[in-house]
Amino acid sequence: MLETEEDYQRYGIVPARDAEFVRERPAAEVVARGLAARPSDPRAAFLDELERLRDAPGIELRLDPRLEVLLPALPIDMFQAPDSTRALPAHLGSDLSQQLAAQLRGGAPDFRLVNLEAVSHARAHGAADAVRVLSSLIEAKPGDTRVAVDVAYSALAWGEPALAASALEPSARALLGRAHLAHAYALGLAAQGRDVEAIVYFEAAQQRLGAYVEGVEARELLALDYRRFLETLASGDGPLRVFAERRAAETSYSSYQGAALVVALQWTTPGTDVDLMITGPDGATCDYRGCAISGARMGLDATEGYGPEGFALHDAAPGEYRISTRYFSGARHRDDEAARALVTIYRDVGGPRAAVERHALTLERVGALADVATVNISPTSAPSETAAAGGETALEVVR
Repeated sequence: MLETEEDYQRYGIVPARDAEFVRERPAAEVVARGLAARPSDPRAAFLDELERLRDAPGIELRLDPRLEVLLPALPIDMFQAPDSTRALPAHLGSDLSQQLAAQLRGGAPDFRLVNLEAVSHARAHGAADAVRVLSSLIEAKPGDTRVAVDVAYSALAWGEPALAASALEPSARALLGRAHLAHAYALGLAAQGRDVEAIVYFEAAQQRLGAYVEGVEARELLALDYRRFLETLASGDGPLRVFAERRAAETSYSSYQGAALVVALQWTTPGTDVDLMITGPDGATCDYRGCAISGARMGLDATEGYGPEGFALHDAAPGEYRISTRYFSGARHRDDEAARALVTIYRDVGGPRAAVERHALTLERVGALADVATVNISPTSAPSETAAAGGETALEVVR
């Protein structure tokens, strides 16, 4: 997006003429030009980009030396994603409500209305269709990273991580500067089968987190997903197998190993404080002020934006554990106070019944309190259950 109206005038961009612009440029011609512009050697292009990122301000990417040695030897096709993975499904105006269709024609859709319609589509037609509806927000504000992250969080929560990567794709380079963004993109890349890129973004998330969050516990919290991905690669016979085996062995999550329940919270707004709160079966609570739940601890309290915040429960007593979030404080320089949050619930970490689920929610204003989910911890002979408390959610069983 350009900064001012003068910029739009300087480049001859008139939003009202968008439809005319599209009609004058047949889709087949646009696609053909895009395909022709792709590098003939995607591996060389990828390595060149990594080299530029070494000195990029706010990124300064550093990869594992073993990975740097391995990358030039990998097959070229590992650096070229299938075309089908790169685009979000376009929305169709004919199946949207009249109110939303009118807002889209005006170029200013309301997030709340789009989200409500997306939830309705998720129930009626499935998660992919819901993401298709949400993609109208990106179409209305192309280049707005925060909007893309909002859509990506919903896609992750609805069990469509590949579409989360598609939402974030246009902002891929900018994502490397923030751990929570790089991590979300890596999850999507892994789902798309873009293993090399997924490793780079998982590694970047670990590196950038260390730049603004002290201690190893935050990195171990994000490492829960990275370690699972590495173990998947290590179980195969592909060219990344040996690297994945060794990197997985080094990627520690000892703070969370064996936990019956781990909850991670991340959010989209800088300079803000969103808190995680857990209430146990007996009414005891655990938050940034202290933890009265037996066998539990709240290890992280991020007060300057993004997170992560983390809760771990070992030696869990059976019963219901309620997960909530509170928007504790906002950033003074923001007019829009709403914060988009992603809550990830890990169960039986490292165990035979390990499972992961993600919830996305919007906290509209400072002081807002929202219940996310209730997790029922059953005796060891029976699986646990989770009941969502609204918002968006999906369950992924770890194999």
